[in-house]
Amino acid sequence: MSEDVFYGNVKVKIINILGMYRNNSKYFEFLFRRFEEWEHMYNVEFRYFFLENNSIDDTRQNLLDFVKHRKHSKVLLYNMKKDYENIDDGRNFDRINTLARLRNKLLNCITPLPEDEWCLFVDSNLYFKQDIIREVFSQNITDTDAVGMMCVYTQQLLLPEYHLKNATEPVLMNHFYDTYSMLDTQNRSFYPLCAFEKCAICTKYQTTALERIPKDLAVVEVNSCFGGFVFIKSEILNNERIRWDTILYDSVADKSLCEHFLFCDRLRNVSGKKIVMLQNIDTLYRTI
Repeated sequence: MSEDVFYGNVKVKIINILGMYRNNSKYFEFLFRRFEEWEHMYNVEFRYFFLENNSIDDTRQNLLDFVKHRKHSKVLLYNMKKDYENIDDGRNFDRINTLARLRNKLLNCITPLPEDEWCLFVDSNLYFKQDIIREVFSQNITDTDAVGMMCVYTQQLLLPEYHLKNATEPVLMNHFYDTYSMLDTQNRSFYPLCAFEKCAICTKYQTTALERIPKDLAVVEVNSCFGGFVFIKSEILNNERIRWDTILYDSVADKSLCEHFLFCDRLRNVSGKKIVMLQNIDTLYRTI
């Protein structure tokens, strides 16, 4: 029998799953299996909204097949003439600006969504436990009405075929992967390190006197985060003033502001809602 999901005292009726996918078919066996498990495990209506951009593998057909018999779900087919280039550390303007535009395009085509429900942005190259939704919504969050966005502690999983030479087993890095998107409540970035005291790697290489986020805090307020697996209230995404954007701040080195900084700043200031990091949920792994 499927179980109800509650956020505080309010039953979660709908979760809209959003994703932008290009040449990601190799991940879909796992991802689709998780989605199907959730449909049977939780008494929640899952709706799917995907943007597919100019794939040369089976990504487009896989997505179309998946949503074909699912109500209120759709795939937005997009053909960008020139895909972005991921240069150096990925902060180049072409990459960041393109990702921001694609997310905004997806939202503008599917909103308005039902009010007072949750949207889950999911990147393709993630691995996570079946019960992660139960874990997220069972966190002890005080003043639930004040929260507009929830992020989990995504860790990087290094795979032998992609990252490790002469290795046969994957290696877990044990630190928050998406350091580029992370700002604490004082708008401080710890990039390229993460901001968490629980991370033995980044604590070891700490070179400043910045105070790190204590490891005993399960729910941590932050000013910006993402991590590739993030819950956002639907009424926030319905607001056309809250969208992703970037700024090229170094034209010589081609470095741009993380698109999540501006999105999260608009979320907090336009909606008046808070952003929290669920630090104890650390069983979500990004591969590449």
